Amino acid sequence: MRLSELLIYISTYATFIPVIYGLIRYSQLTIIQKVLFWMIVFISLNQTASEILMHGFGLKNNLPFYHLYILIEFGFVSWLYYRVLKSMGMKTVIRVTFLLFSIVLLILFLLKENIWVYPDYIRFMEGLAILIFSGAYFYRVFQAGVVINILNESMFWISAGLTVYFASNCLLFLFGEFVAGLSNNSFMLIWTVHAFLTILLYIAYTIAIQCKTNHNLS
Repeated sequence: MRLSELLIYISTYATFIPVIYGLIRYSQLTIIQKVLFWMIVFISLNQTASEILMHGFGLKNNLPFYHLYILIEFGFVSWLYYRVLKSMGMKTVIRVTFLLFSIVLLILFLLKENIWVYPDYIRFMEGLAILIFSGAYFYRVFQAGVVINILNESMFWISAGLTVYFASNCLLFLFGEFVAGLSNNSFMLIWTVHAFLTILLYIAYTIAIQCKTNHNLS
């Protein structure tokens, strides 16, 4: 098995690591950690259903599950930041962003994209929105001037993981369709890097689940 195939395989099942760890210490989790945990549970169920239908029943196109994955991820992540960033300004931004995202998702689904094709624009929009949310979190942490122990701050690890993941993926998939049209090797390279970033994201999620404290930012 080549390194690229190994990374892609590991990234497919990386969600189970934080799920198992979350189950072990569920009674000790904070509200933020429980929201994160259930997001990963639903993502894992979605991924498992996709794999079963592809490998067990011969499904050739699993992109409908990817659309559902985006909806699950963006909904839960928006909820996370809505709970943590307590200022009315950020709450309004998150509400409006989620509403606009949902409207655009519906429009693209009806007019241009459907559930059987890769959602380039939606994925890019989701990345930009989440980068804004995580940027607001880091800005308020630094603005507050409070010294925190990052080993005990779950939202720090969630935001760090999301920032690295989506900052990189926005660049990867902004021209993904063009690159994929050049060669299969180029497309495989993109998915290998994406797999590596996915593994890093779920490592960050696992660290976030083992943290002890959370801070709400006004």
